[in-house]
Amino acid sequence: MELFHELEKGSDLFPYFDYAHGYGVPQAAHFLKNKEIVQPTFSIQKNDSEVHCTIFNPSSEMRDSKTQLEIMFNTASDCVIDYEDYLFYQFQTAGGVIISYKVIDLQGEDQYSFSYPINAHKIVAYYEGFTQELILP
Repeated sequence: MELFHELEKGSDLFPYFDYAHGYGVPQAAHFLKNKEIVQPTFSIQKNDSEVHCTIFNPSSEMRDSKTQLEIMFNTASDCVIDYEDYLFYQFQTAGGVIISYKVIDLQGEDQYSFSYPINAHKIVAYYEGFTQELILP
């Protein structure tokens, strides 16, 4: 079981987790101790009914069409297989149960806002290697 948990920790989305992507794909660098220090890639703030996300350096890569975007999804499980310029976020209860989660194709945008469920206690978000958690009111 210890090895299993190390595989989770060494995955590219860790500590972010959702039911479609899990913790992502295990990375050899975790086991070789060649870890990079990840600088914040975004920030999230809350107000009464919305969460606002500011992307610090949005990707300049633009996907040409919906067809190209669909190719990036694993149709068997609706998973993103290329994480560049995708914002992953989820809402959790106070007990840590995921209420809902989404993956947003930002397409170079540097701002994104969304409302949160009334029973949400926390949001966990991931973008370009950085994960942030925020307790909601």
